[in-house]
Amino acid sequence: MEFLTVVPVGRTAAPPADRLGRAYFPAIGAVVGLGAGIVFMLATAVVTPLVAGVAAIATAALLTGGLHLDGLADCSDGLLGGGSPERRLEIMRDPRVGSFGAIALVVVLAGDIALLGGMTPARAFGGLVVAGALSRLALLAVVALVPYARSDGLGVAVTGGRRVPDLAIGALLTLVACLLDLRRSLVAALVVAVATLLVVDLARRRIGGATGDVYGACTEIGQWRYCSCSRPADDLARALVSPARCLDRTRGSCDRIERSALESGRTAPSGNTRRRACQPTADRCLLERHAPRDQYRQEDRSGS
Repeated sequence: MEFLTVVPVGRTAAPPADRLGRAYFPAIGAVVGLGAGIVFMLATAVVTPLVAGVAAIATAALLTGGLHLDGLADCSDGLLGGGSPERRLEIMRDPRVGSFGAIALVVVLAGDIALLGGMTPARAFGGLVVAGALSRLALLAVVALVPYARSDGLGVAVTGGRRVPDLAIGALLTLVACLLDLRRSLVAALVVAVATLLVVDLARRRIGGATGDVYGACTEIGQWRYCSCSRPADDLARALVSPARCLDRTRGSCDRIERSALESGRTAPSGNTRRRACQPTADRCLLERHAPRDQYRQEDRSGS
């Protein structure tokens, strides 16, 4: 735990990869998210959700010592800047933050805060825990599967060791955390995986592999992508279900109109007449499907 946070727990005399507890990275991320989630829920009792989001993100940054944010900034400067792979690695070691690094920090932090500000306290709490676990699983996967681009550095300590068992344990721990919000977690896991693959692909093309800064960038981007998936996951589920429901309701309305016409001795409508008779039901269904976001928020509050 000491490797990923400022909490001095987990010092042993084991080999580096085992000593740093790679397999438990997702659990450590969930604990960090738990602390941030508790702060968010307490803060919403006295301030607005947006300010509570600032407090939660600040708590997570304090618990990790800004480790991943620093990696995000350095990785952005190095990978997005010009020059040879050696020059990019040199830039990533420079403690100063460049323009790309500053932009990445602002975008990710502002995005996290804005997304948390639009969630209910219960959903934000679960989201922070799951985001912490998923993002650290992404970190673990990169550590275990992507070659390290340097011959020295902090990241060397976490390479090697038992890769497959560590990944299996990490995935199991992440699944336990995802049970807090399984539906959104499944959608978010796919998006986090794609985002991580994009970062890794860029790193391999620009510097030949991963570094400690790439690890930090994957963690922060993975956490941000989870938070950004909370609403799209709901919209995706609604989009997949709503067309079928609209079709069933429209067909049911048409069948009732036909039965009513036959029972009264009239000719059942057909063709354009049938479509015009059924159109009001279809219109109402489409309006419900594209309800305003405020209605979604009311549903969230009643269902969370």
